[in-house]
Amino acid sequence: MPLLDVYNKSDQLTVDERRRLLEAEPGALAISALSGEGVDELIDVVASRLELDACRVTVRLNPTIQWIASGLLASTGMPG
Repeated sequence: MPLLDVYNKSDQLTVDERRRLLEAEPGALAISALSGEGVDELIDVVASRLELDACRVTVRLNPTIQWIASGLLASTGMPG
């Protein structure tokens, strides 16, 4: 399982401390929940890593099977 090192409270670090931390931990992110600094980058990185596992599939059904599948989906409350 891929890991992502995220260090919070980066607003309490000096610029030099933050630079050294990120140099020592390549690929890590430094964020501040208080100021919001780095949170957008965190969201982007997580989203991009999740997209790597996504797979789009298109299924074409003949009319009879499509009618049965639509009924099954409707019974689950899922959009068809």
